[in-house]
Amino acid sequence: MLFVCLGNICRSPVAEAVMKKFYPFAARRIGSAGTSAYHVGEGADGRMLQAARAKGYDLSRHRARQVKEADFAKYDLLLAMDYDNFLELKTLARDSRLDVTAEIETFLENGNVPDPYYGGPSGFVRVIEIIERGCRRWGRRLGWDDEERRMRKD
Repeated sequence: MLFVCLGNICRSPVAEAVMKKFYPFAARRIGSAGTSAYHVGEGADGRMLQAARAKGYDLSRHRARQVKEADFAKYDLLLAMDYDNFLELKTLARDSRLDVTAEIETFLENGNVPDPYYGGPSGFVRVIEIIERGCRRWGRRLGWDDEERRMRKD
């Protein structure tokens, strides 16, 4: 599962962190990237870093990267944080030299995860809350809640 936003410094890295915390058994199968190269190599946005830390998520080791052609082979599911990035992923997949079998979907069924980059601190908290709900929904859809319960029993 690869979470994708524009710059990979706000929404997608926090979605990666949330999903890994909710479903630690799947952590090796979860990543994030951006469709643009604007912030490649940079850490998460400081405001998102602070908001995430306050909610128990650590983004301190995150480094932004851009979606690569190999991601379409590595990940079974690519989740775009908004419709513009969804369309960009579809274009990248279509133009790929690979036989792309990965599913490409939007993270939310109806609507976009708002980009908090140009807003204030409350926008970052709101985005994390939207992402937490979305991650739970995806966990249920993928059957990961059942897998998590089974692992706790063992």
